[in-house]
Amino acid sequence: MPTEFTLPDLGENIESGDVVSVMVAIGDTLAEDQPVIELETDK
Repeated sequence: MPTEFTLPDLGENIESGDVVSVMVAIGDTLAEDQPVIELETDK
């Protein structure tokens, strides 16, 4: 089942980024504040 989550503020004038890696597997249980992706931005 897909779940939406929001990213924290990425900084001034940064509106998008590329997912570099996914740090969890399908079926994993997540903890609050656990990193789930590595995101790369232009800055």
